[in-house]
Amino acid sequence: LQDFVVMSLIKLVCRITKLGWFDDPTHRELADDVTKFLQATVDHCILGLKILNQLVDELNIPTSGRTLTQHRKTSVSFRDVCLFKVFQLGLTTLKQLQTRQIATADPRQEA
Repeated sequence: LQDFVVMSLIKLVCRITKLGWFDDPTHRELADDVTKFLQATVDHCILGLKILNQLVDELNIPTSGRTLTQHRKTSVSFRDVCLFKVFQLGLTTLKQLQTRQIATADPRQEA
Protein backbone atom coordinates (compact mmCIF):
# COMPACT_ATOMS: atom_id res chain seq x y z
CA LEU A 1 0.00 0.00 0.00
CA GLN A 2 1.04 3.58 -0.55
CA ASP A 3 2.35 5.43 2.50
CA PHE A 4 -0.52 7.96 2.50
CA VAL A 5 -3.04 5.09 2.55
CA VAL A 6 -1.24 3.42 5.46
CA MET A 7 -1.16 6.69 7.40
CA SER A 8 -4.86 7.29 6.73
CA LEU A 9 -5.72 3.82 8.02
CA ILE A 10 -3.56 4.38 11.10
CA LYS A 11 -5.32 7.71 11.74
CA LEU A 12 -8.67 5.98 11.41
CA VAL A 13 -7.74 3.29 13.95
CA CYS A 14 -6.45 5.92 16.38
CA ARG A 15 -9.55 8.12 15.95
CA ILE A 16 -11.85 5.12 16.58
CA THR A 17 -9.76 4.27 19.64
CA LYS A 18 -10.10 7.83 20.93
CA LEU A 19 -13.85 8.06 20.33
CA GLY A 20 -14.50 4.67 21.91
CA TRP A 21 -12.05 5.04 24.80
CA PHE A 22 -14.73 4.85 27.49
CA ASP A 23 -17.25 2.74 25.55
CA ASP A 24 -15.30 -0.51 25.44
CA PRO A 25 -12.19 -1.60 27.37
CA THR A 26 -10.67 -3.13 24.22
CA HIS A 27 -10.04 0.39 22.91
CA ARG A 28 -7.65 0.95 25.79
CA GLU A 29 -5.59 -2.10 24.75
CA LEU A 30 -4.25 -0.76 21.44
CA ALA A 31 -0.75 -0.30 22.86
CA ASP A 32 -0.73 -3.96 23.90
CA ASP A 33 -1.92 -5.01 20.46
CA VAL A 34 0.83 -3.00 18.77
CA THR A 35 3.39 -5.04 20.73
CA LYS A 36 2.84 -7.87 18.24
CA PHE A 37 3.98 -5.57 15.42
CA LEU A 38 7.07 -4.60 17.36
CA GLN A 39 8.21 -8.20 17.72
CA ALA A 40 8.28 -8.94 13.98
CA THR A 41 10.42 -7.60 11.13
CA VAL A 42 11.80 -4.08 10.80
CA ASP A 43 8.94 -3.10 8.48
CA HIS A 44 6.43 -4.22 11.12
CA CYS A 45 8.34 -2.29 13.79
CA ILE A 46 8.18 0.87 11.72
CA LEU A 47 4.45 0.38 11.27
CA GLY A 48 4.00 -0.24 15.00
CA LEU A 49 5.96 2.88 15.89
CA LYS A 50 3.83 4.92 13.46
CA ILE A 51 0.68 3.60 15.16
CA LEU A 52 1.99 4.53 18.61
CA ASN A 53 3.05 7.97 17.39
CA GLN A 54 -0.34 8.65 15.81
CA LEU A 55 -2.14 7.36 18.90
CA VAL A 56 -0.33 9.85 21.13
CA ASP A 57 -0.96 12.65 18.62
CA GLU A 58 -4.65 11.81 18.25
CA LEU A 59 -5.29 11.71 21.98
CA ASN A 60 -3.65 15.12 22.44
CA ILE A 61 -5.73 16.94 19.82
CA PRO A 62 -9.33 17.94 20.60
CA THR A 63 -11.91 16.49 18.21
CA SER A 64 -14.58 18.74 16.76
CA GLY A 65 -18.02 17.78 17.97
CA ARG A 66 -16.79 16.82 21.43
CA THR A 67 -16.54 19.09 24.44
CA LEU A 68 -13.25 20.15 25.96
CA THR A 69 -14.26 18.27 29.13
CA GLN A 70 -14.65 15.03 27.18
CA HIS A 71 -11.27 15.60 25.52
CA ARG A 72 -9.53 16.22 28.83
CA LYS A 73 -11.15 13.20 30.43
CA THR A 74 -9.98 10.96 27.57
CA SER A 75 -6.48 12.48 27.51
CA VAL A 76 -6.00 12.10 31.24
CA SER A 77 -7.20 8.51 31.15
CA PHE A 78 -4.83 7.77 28.26
CA ARG A 79 -1.97 9.33 30.19
CA ASP A 80 -2.74 7.27 33.27
CA VAL A 81 -3.42 3.97 31.49
CA CYS A 82 -1.24 3.84 28.38
CA LEU A 83 1.27 6.63 27.92
CA PHE A 84 4.06 5.13 30.01
CA LYS A 85 3.65 1.78 28.23
CA VAL A 86 3.86 3.55 24.86
CA PHE A 87 7.05 5.28 26.00
CA GLN A 88 8.57 1.99 27.17
CA LEU A 89 7.60 0.20 23.95
CA GLY A 90 9.18 2.94 21.86
CA LEU A 91 12.44 2.90 23.80
CA THR A 92 12.66 -0.89 23.83
CA THR A 93 12.03 -1.11 20.10
CA LEU A 94 14.62 1.54 19.30
CA LYS A 95 17.19 -0.29 21.44
CA GLN A 96 16.40 -3.54 19.63
CA LEU A 97 16.76 -1.86 16.26
CA GLN A 98 20.04 -0.31 17.32
CA THR A 99 21.46 -3.63 18.48
CA ARG A 100 19.94 -5.40 15.42
CA GLN A 101 17.90 -7.84 17.50
CA ILE A 102 14.93 -7.46 15.15
CA ALA A 103 14.97 -9.53 11.97
CA THR A 104 14.94 -7.78 8.63
CA ALA A 105 12.85 -9.03 5.75
CA ASP A 106 15.30 -7.61 3.20
CA PRO A 107 19.08 -8.14 3.51
CA ARG A 108 19.61 -4.63 2.08
CA GLN A 109 18.11 -3.18 5.28
CA GLU A 110 21.09 -4.46 7.28
CA ALA A 111 23.37 -1.78 5.83
